[in-house]
Amino acid sequence: IEKGFDFGVKTGFNEFDNLTGGFESGFIVVAARPSMGKTAFAVSLAISMARLGSAVGFISLEMPNVQLAGRLASIVSGQEFWRVFRNVHLSDQEKVEVNRSILEMASLPIYTTDSSSINLSEIRWRAEKLVKTKSAKIIIIDYLQLVDTDNGPKNQTREREVAKLSKGLKNLSH
Repeated sequence: IEKGFDFGVKTGFNEFDNLTGGFESGFIVVAARPSMGKTAFAVSLAISMARLGSAVGFISLEMPNVQLAGRLASIVSGQEFWRVFRNVHLSDQEKVEVNRSILEMASLPIYTTDSSSINLSEIRWRAEKLVKTKSAKIIIIDYLQLVDTDNGPKNQTREREVAKLSKGLKNLSH
């Protein structure tokens, strides 16, 4: 890919964008062991893409919208999540910075939806709604492992369930 060629949705991670041209339409999985920063990476990605003008849908299966907003504000402000979420600041300046970050975050085209119990049909419906009503260019689903695939045998492997999910979402952007 030629440098500067716009292929997909720009991530704001310049080295990645220069190599790939951005994220293309499709199903991309970010996987790692627990507590390795997947959600923090996804939130950073959402913020970066939104700052570049792309509307981002964020479907969280793990945390409620208020906690996700705290994660967003934490990353924008550079303050620890627990301080932002509990409104505990070391100084007045830190509080001002967090409040400024919340205002910036509120102006970004990031649209969140949360649910702790959700199946493939509900994800598809929410994703389609984000694309149609908010012009979302990318949909981030945080914590894919919590998706209830609700079809097929319960002894089905997780890889097959993820494959079924990707097949179900494949044509969403077309």
